[in-house]
Amino acid sequence: MPASRLIKKSVWCGRLAAILALTAASSIWAAESYQTGTITNITTIPEGVLLMLDVGPPTNCTGTPYNWMLVPEANKTMVAAVFMMWVSGQRRVTVYSAGAYTGNGFCKLGQVDPD
Repeated sequence: MPASRLIKKSVWCGRLAAILALTAASSIWAAESYQTGTITNITTIPEGVLLMLDVGPPTNCTGTPYNWMLVPEANKTMVAAVFMMWVSGQRRVTVYSAGAYTGNGFCKLGQVDPD
């Protein structure tokens, strides 16, 4: 094989490796703000609905009390969706968090996505 073909092949492989590395890095970053699991418990507090997943909270929610995550009461559609999923038995979800915490330490969820 001529040297010029080897160089071209080497450059192409290097570019492919760089693309794969960037893709993997973005996937790792995204996982910090979301978690997929099964809702194992819900409860209500004046600020909204707390839910707990079997796999724990997203990484950016580390430290939330007892792994509870808050769906703020102001997000009525999400609150209704959580109750609907709980009652219907469809409890597999992906939750998304910005990592923001409430005054009582619970990590706030910005989206609840039924699977």
